Amino acid sequence: MKSNKIWIVDFFTSWCDGCKELVPVWKKTAKLLEGVIKVAALNIEGKEIVNRLEIKNIPHIMVFGLDKEKPEVYKAVKEPEDIAEWAIS
Repeated sequence: MKSNKIWIVDFFTSWCDGCKELVPVWKKTAKLLEGVIKVAALNIEGKEIVNRLEIKNIPHIMVFGLDKEKPEVYKAVKEPEDIAEWAIS
């Protein structure tokens, strides 16, 4: 990722029920973070990034700060306000 912005990314697959349940939460999170942090969702089916980032479970949320080589994994409650607060902390 070549960006000087902070990004929060939801890694998902099309067959993951938990990922589907996260969609409305993720949309609300994106609205809460609009103009503060870049928000994205990436379908990781068949992608090399799974190995590079050592993604073992999905949905999988990570924040990529200024050092894109050292993202942080979000492992808490998946509520929009909690995710947004964690991302900006």
